[in-house]
Amino acid sequence: MSKIKGIVAVTAILGVFLVGCGSKEENSSSSVDVKNEDIKQEEPEKGTNKVSDSVVESEYNKIEIKEVEQIENELDGSPLLAVEVKYTNKEDKPSEPWNFSTLTMDVIQETDSTYEKLEGELSGIPNDYKPDKVEMARTDVKSGATVDVVLVYEIKNPGEPVKLINFDGLEEDLTFEKVIQTTE
Repeated sequence: MSKIKGIVAVTAILGVFLVGCGSKEENSSSSVDVKNEDIKQEEPEKGTNKVSDSVVESEYNKIEIKEVEQIENELDGSPLLAVEVKYTNKEDKPSEPWNFSTLTMDVIQETDSTYEKLEGELSGIPNDYKPDKVEMARTDVKSGATVDVVLVYEIKNPGEPVKLINFDGLEEDLTFEKVIQTTE
């Protein structure tokens, strides 16, 4: 970065110098060509911008992805995405995994022009699908405790991939990304 600043400073000084030495015509202009190969951008150190596909963490909680599967809504047959996680409450008070997971992780499907945030689904989950873990998603977890939970989301575009990313995971801030291919 300091090399770039140095090149920009030298270029600016040369530009001022050349303008001062140029002709006295009012419409004169001058320019300095700097070739791309003259500017060397520093590459980040390898391993400093790691993107995990299994753990996402915020000041509120830590979520470790254990298993992801597509299940069927028992009410209308629509596809659901069941995400089994190990949830750790990092708050100093009890927190409900279902609500607090939204402060840490976004679940989206990308279309040609939009990002569709998937809605959480609480109805239609088959009664025999990991009932203790599904129920734990709506239970207050003590501060510092870790529990196994199932979070379930409605799939909006069956057959298209779903991305689990860190909350507000803009490309430059992406620390967690897991892509799951869905079926129709």
